[in-house]
Amino acid sequence: MNPARGGLARRVALWTIALFLIFGIIIFMVEWFFKQQTADITNDINIHLDQQNQIQDMDEDYRTAVSDFRAYLAYDRNEFLLEAETSRDAFTERLNTFKQAQAEDSRLDELSSKSTEYFSYFPVMQTLKQQNNQAEINRISQTITTSLVQSVNSELDRLMQIERQEVNDLIAKSRHLNSLILFVPLVLIFLGLGTAIILIRYLRKSIIHPIAQMEQVVERISHGEYIHLEDTFSKDEIGGLVGGINHMSDQLKERHQELEESLRQMGEQHDELEAQNEEILMQQQEQETILERLTERETQLQLINSYQEKLTGFAQMNDFLESSLRALMQATRHDALMLVVQDEIGNPASSRMVYSIGWPRTIHGEAIEHLFGPALQVLEEKLPVVRSRSLSMEEKGVHHGYERADDHYYPIFNEEMNVLGFVLFTTYGSLMVHIKDKLMTEGLIGQFGLAYQAQLASEERRKQSVRLEELNLELELEKRMLKQQRDTIQQIIDSLHEGLVLCDPEGTISFCNQQVSRVNPELSTGANITSLAQYLDQHTVEHTMLSEQIQQLLTNETKEWKTQFSLQGRDGSIYYMEMYMNMIKGMNLENYHLFVFRDRTEEEQADQLKNEFVSIVSHELRTPLASILGFVEILLHREVKPEKAKKYMETIHREANRLSNLISDFLDLQRMESGKQNYTLVPFDMNPIIQNVAKQWDNKQGYTIGIDVPEGVCLVRADSDRITQIMHNLISNAIKYSPGQERVDIRLMDGDTHWIAAVQDYGLGIPEESKPHMFGKFYRVDNSDRRQIGGTGLGLAIVKEIVEDLGGEVYFDSILGKGSTFYVKLPKFHLRTLDNKIVVIEDDENLARLIGATFEEQHYEILRMDTAEEALLALEYSEQPPLLCLVDVQLHGPQNGWDFIQVLKNNKAYRHVPVIISSALDQPDNYAETSNERYLQKPFSVERLLELGMHLIQSETKSAGLVIAMQNEDTVKTTLQKNGLGEAELQVNEDFIQVDWIKEDPHNPE
Repeated sequence: MNPARGGLARRVALWTIALFLIFGIIIFMVEWFFKQQTADITNDINIHLDQQNQIQDMDEDYRTAVSDFRAYLAYDRNEFLLEAETSRDAFTERLNTFKQAQAEDSRLDELSSKSTEYFSYFPVMQTLKQQNNQAEINRISQTITTSLVQSVNSELDRLMQIERQEVNDLIAKSRHLNSLILFVPLVLIFLGLGTAIILIRYLRKSIIHPIAQMEQVVERISHGEYIHLEDTFSKDEIGGLVGGINHMSDQLKERHQELEESLRQMGEQHDELEAQNEEILMQQQEQETILERLTERETQLQLINSYQEKLTGFAQMNDFLESSLRALMQATRHDALMLVVQDEIGNPASSRMVYSIGWPRTIHGEAIEHLFGPALQVLEEKLPVVRSRSLSMEEKGVHHGYERADDHYYPIFNEEMNVLGFVLFTTYGSLMVHIKDKLMTEGLIGQFGLAYQAQLASEERRKQSVRLEELNLELELEKRMLKQQRDTIQQIIDSLHEGLVLCDPEGTISFCNQQVSRVNPELSTGANITSLAQYLDQHTVEHTMLSEQIQQLLTNETKEWKTQFSLQGRDGSIYYMEMYMNMIKGMNLENYHLFVFRDRTEEEQADQLKNEFVSIVSHELRTPLASILGFVEILLHREVKPEKAKKYMETIHREANRLSNLISDFLDLQRMESGKQNYTLVPFDMNPIIQNVAKQWDNKQGYTIGIDVPEGVCLVRADSDRITQIMHNLISNAIKYSPGQERVDIRLMDGDTHWIAAVQDYGLGIPEESKPHMFGKFYRVDNSDRRQIGGTGLGLAIVKEIVEDLGGEVYFDSILGKGSTFYVKLPKFHLRTLDNKIVVIEDDENLARLIGATFEEQHYEILRMDTAEEALLALEYSEQPPLLCLVDVQLHGPQNGWDFIQVLKNNKAYRHVPVIISSALDQPDNYAETSNERYLQKPFSVERLLELGMHLIQSETKSAGLVIAMQNEDTVKTTLQKNGLGEAELQVNEDFIQVDWIKEDPHNPE
């Protein structure tokens, strides 16, 4: 019965969907509400945090601007003013941005007005500072700017506090919201329980109660009662089910009556059926016998089909034997099988067991030297043989239940009906079991023989194919190796500096490498050697007839030949070449000619350079020697006045110095090129060196030296003597190559990370073709001139070597006829101050690192230096004294550790600084330790060094002392007062007097 539209299932589904839909809407609305609230709070927190960051950045910029401007007012250094103005601009920009974001907020008005008012005093204070009106600056600072700074700081702190309070309120709101979220699952649980209760009550009323009534009625009907349910239910599935039960009760009652009538009729028919049943049983037995025979025949056909399918399609012999023999054994219903074949047809002695099933695997492939009995009989008679035998102990099985076995020998034939071997079948547990279908078995064996012969042929073809593949791989490998060898040889030949051309007896070129393109770019394999010879005839400088000589070589069979010639390239440059020929035997025993072209241009240039060097050296050495010898001969052989003699001696001295400088230049360049030149690298200011060198050349030879150097120090780390030598060389060249001029300018420029010294002249300039060679040895512009301008050509080469060894760069600009400018670019040295640091002055890097690590573990700031010059320079520019100095006596550079200690102790602001002197030498006899100065002899332990250093740092000693080896107290006091050291206490001992100066506040030395 089909339920009506709007039935029970539909109502239950609608109720369920409605309840779950309402429940889901409630969950969604609650989740959306809390998620929206959380997102709004998070967004507000991020906004206020960003505003906090902006206020903090404004506070940092404002404080930086105030501190830098105060530093400018205190030290009058423009870099502080620039940093203050930068911080002021950054603060103003951040404030404007913040005000735009808070357009309707009046909280920023006070901050904006106060900061603007404070920054308005920058130009006023700057003007007062330039006028050196410190009193007015102090007045404005005390009465106006200090209060403005405090007001701005207060406003910034107030804004920061407001933003923090806003963030805290939002966080509290978020926490309250999170606490409410904890109650949401409980509410949802109660809603779910209510929904479930409503649904259960509806189901019990509409479904469960009517079904229980129907269950009772059905149970009573099953016990034989025929009753009706009251039709009080609605017209739905339940009502339909009630009607069905009532109808079923009526039908059962009618059926019961019909069955009683049928039972009576069946009693009458029973006797008739008994007779028919006996007849049917007899027919059934006959049909079962026929069916058994058909089933057996079908099974045999299936085995035969399966066996035939397994005779083909195998690549390996073992797979073929396993599949086909196992199928053959199943088709013939035997227990074991053995395949024996003859390697040589007609020779039973060549037999071997190829495969077996049901026999041990270890006997596979074994040769059978002698066949006898049935095995030999089946090979000779070519007919099947059957034998029955008793079983051995190994064949009786696990349970020893078998006693006998039948062996069936079947011959295997090839296409010519020759016996290949035989198949031995074994059946256990029977006495001469006869094969039901002997012809079928022989047919199966015949099919196996043909398939086995075909598989043998396929196996042989497969082996041949594998062998061919192996040979092919070997051939490919040999071809690849030959190609690699050919490519390697070609690369080797192409990498040679010599050009190679190989031609046959007729002159045809069979090989040439890439280097030949320098001789003739158009030459290629297959051309004739005469084309190369004709090209050489046309392009050689000497116009040597090389084509005739090469033709004679090909006809006369000369074994060796050599010649030299000059070749003009397409760019007009001249190449000096050497060509030689060797005769070699080819593979066909013919004579081949190998022409080799060697570029000897560099050798020729080296010879020219050597000749130039000899010419320059002979001229530059003989000129001062001639003057020296001439004046010495005058002094030796003539009577001259003392005034002239002195003048002659001055000339001799000057020329000797010139000769010495020339020799020094040669030796310096040689040491630099060999890497044996030693440099003393110390930090120093380039300003005084440039000014000193310029002063030495000023008004010399009628030239004025102009100087343009920046204010302040220009520190580099280099060898000051070598920098002086560089400047002398450049100024000397500038004067030498600017005849008729009166001025040379020297500039020192700031190149960001480098200092750039420039020497500019207004003389001859440098031709374009000479510029690439300016820093070469012995090179001089227009060397073929009459040497109106002398020199060895070593000056710029020495300058380049020195500058590059010092990590710098040298280059130049020049305009012909207008002069040249040479630039020397050296890295800047960034000075480190000693303020409140532990200073380690040690040239041994490993020891310095060890000492530094020892004190770094105690959380002190360490400063390592390796020269006394750097330490003295840092001391000069430090504002606070160091915490402790560890000084090595023997250091690199002109100054040593004692020089640093002397300067340190002679300075009133630093004489109280504790010092540890470390040296491998014994303590000097005239040295005595003081309360803040100790001597440690190397080697020393790290523990001892740390203990002594911590003691000196933490010591509460109020004085620093000096030991004087004399006993006259009055003399010592008078001497100290004359030198401005009157504030001291004297302790007179037996052999010396100890002077203790009163320790002053290092922050207020006055």
